[in-house]
Amino acid sequence: MEQRLLGEHGLILSSLGLGTRTWGLDTDPHEAAEMLTVYRDAGGSVLEVEDDPRFPEPAQTVGELTRPGELQLILRSTGRLPARGSLLDSLDRTLTHLGADHVDLWIPMGPRREAPLAELVEAAEVAWRSGRARYVGLGGLSWWDGGAATTMGPFFSAWAGRLSILEPALSQARAVRDAGLGLIAGAPLAGGMLTGKYRHSTPPDARATSPRFKAELAPYEEAGPRAVIEATCRAAEGLERSPAQVALAWARDEAGVTSAIIGPRGVRQLEHLLQIDGWRLPRALRDVLTEVALRPN
Repeated sequence: MEQRLLGEHGLILSSLGLGTRTWGLDTDPHEAAEMLTVYRDAGGSVLEVEDDPRFPEPAQTVGELTRPGELQLILRSTGRLPARGSLLDSLDRTLTHLGADHVDLWIPMGPRREAPLAELVEAAEVAWRSGRARYVGLGGLSWWDGGAATTMGPFFSAWAGRLSILEPALSQARAVRDAGLGLIAGAPLAGGMLTGKYRHSTPPDARATSPRFKAELAPYEEAGPRAVIEATCRAAEGLERSPAQVALAWARDEAGVTSAIIGPRGVRQLEHLLQIDGWRLPRALRDVLTEVALRPN
């Protein structure tokens, strides 16, 4: 698997990162262990952990299955405000679950709501200077707040955001690259919407039926996103690939992306997605999909 620098910084990450959001929940620890083996054998080196006090199981499962320093760990933390103390508390809580004294990249997430932006920047600096995070990034902020934060804190190395054919955000991706930051592309399959399985109906065991994920996927039910999904499916048929593989290749190879985070629930899904290693979308088709994605609804 391709290894990429985090923007203009020294951290090297694999081009596909493995999200652990379902580990210990929808994905039992035994299958998570199998997934980890398959991913590492493919050359993957990045595990993304989401700090959510309601669901500590994913971080605990990662801690049980890995040794400190074995893989690069990306942690996304959302404090309650998020204020300085809340963010640092969430970081320390997850480090305890992981059985680690640091993560390779910590991304405190906004939006900042009523908390001053300076508090988020201070939390990032404390984590970086204390060694609890080797590198720090930003995510979940408006582009205005993100630009202000990177000016206040020149130690930021990454920007995390959703990036898919359904949410192209290409101007933001270019700005991240121009600022020397690495882009961590989240939800490249738009929560499963770009797999094509929701093309005609919702399978009874699909993520969209889960109360935990249903609200996140609801915006993709509109006519505009459905047209993009249909275009992705037709492109996949012509390439003899799956819609998921086409969508993932599109996000992984967008300029400025260091790592695209995938979140399969099982080994078969992971193996299928890893089949795009070394494969690129034809340039002309990529341009057509980008045009469809950017077309007003």
